[in-house]
Amino acid sequence: MNKPGELRLQGDNQSEPEKDREVQRLNKIIEVLMNRAEHASSLQGSAFNLFQTAIVLEEEVQRRTEQLEVALQDNKKMTRALQQAKDQMEAEMSQRMQAQKQLELVNQKLAALNITDQLTNLVNRRGLDELLYAEWLRAMSGGRWLGIGMVDIDNFKAYNDCYGHLAGDKCLRHVADALQQSLRQEDLVARYGGEEFTMVLPGADIAMAMQVAERARSVVEALALPHKSVASGVVTISIGVASEVPGPGKTAKKLLDRADKALYRAKSEGRNCVRDLR
Repeated sequence: MNKPGELRLQGDNQSEPEKDREVQRLNKIIEVLMNRAEHASSLQGSAFNLFQTAIVLEEEVQRRTEQLEVALQDNKKMTRALQQAKDQMEAEMSQRMQAQKQLELVNQKLAALNITDQLTNLVNRRGLDELLYAEWLRAMSGGRWLGIGMVDIDNFKAYNDCYGHLAGDKCLRHVADALQQSLRQEDLVARYGGEEFTMVLPGADIAMAMQVAERARSVVEALALPHKSVASGVVTISIGVASEVPGPGKTAKKLLDRADKALYRAKSEGRNCVRDLR
C-alpha cells in the first residue's frame, strides 16, 4: 500500500532496482513539494493572523485616541471652568478688600468725628480725655514731666453780645488756629468747651509750660481781632499752667484741676496773662 503522495511504477521495462531508485527519487521530489505547500499554507495563515491582529490593534488605537481626545476636551473645559472660578473668586476678594477699606475709612471718619470739634477742627472734650490719659500713662512709664495749659478767651460773652454769634464762631476758629501754630510739634490743643481750650504739653516742666503758654498768648494778641468792648481793643486770652511728673497719689484730673485754678488766678489778675499756682 502506498503512502499518500507516493508513486509506484508499473508495467515498464526497467529492472527492479532501477525502478525502485526512480520511485524513491520521485517520492522525495513529491515530499519536498508537499512540505513547501504546507509551509506556504502556514505562512499564509500566519500572515492572515497578523493582518487580523493589526486591524484589531488599529481599531483599539483609534478607540483610545478618541477617548484621549474626549478626555483632553473635558480637561480643557475643566481648566476653563477652574480659571473662571478662580477669576470670580479673585474678583470677589478684590471687591471684599475694597469694601473693607471703605468700611475702615468710614470708621476712621466716624471716629474722627467723635473726637473732633466741628467748629474749630480741634480735638473735642471726649478726645481730650482719651489723649490726656494716654499721655499721662506715657509720662508715668518714662518718668517724664507733663504740662497742661487751660486757655480762656477774655470777655468772650461781651464779644458775642457786640458782634453776634456768627462772628463769635469765627473768632473761636481764629484763636484755635493761632494756638495750634504756637505749640511745639509734640504738643496738642483741644477745645475744652465754649470759649475754653486745653493745651497738653508732653515733657514740659513748669518753666517750659509757661514759655509755651506765653508764646500762645502773644500769638493770639498779635492777631489783633477787634474787640471794642474791652480796654485793649483786641481779642486776648488768659492761660493757667500746671505741670508734674505722674506718680502715686497723682492723677491727670488733678493736674487739669490745678491748671484750671491757675486760669482763674490769671483772670482775676487782669486777664491777657499766663499764671501758675506757685
